[in-house]
Amino acid sequence: MTRLSNPAKTRAIASAKIKTDKLDAIKLADLLRGGYIAECYVPDRRIMDLRELVRHRAALAIMRTKLKNKIHSVMVMNGTSISYNGSHTFTKGYIEKLKELGNYGINDTSA
Repeated sequence: MTRLSNPAKTRAIASAKIKTDKLDAIKLADLLRGGYIAECYVPDRRIMDLRELVRHRAALAIMRTKLKNKIHSVMVMNGTSISYNGSHTFTKGYIEKLKELGNYGINDTSA
């Protein structure tokens, strides 16, 4: 089983006057044998996979927001406005109005 030492709580190495990798390894081994290593929590594979999924979803949400902001800025730069009576943008009705514009180019230089 792999163990992960908490460096903030493992002060024996930090307080040593002579610090080399070999001496640090010996001190860690001594602390481990005596049961004095402050360990960090290491989640199991299932939890790590769930965390990765949440990180990916958060990245997609940020990407979605950037794309929506880009669409708004292109519309403002081109002087295009959609009169939409709905309370929120990017609903089904709003997207249908966007499609009616027929200009799908974000970097369109013809305007």
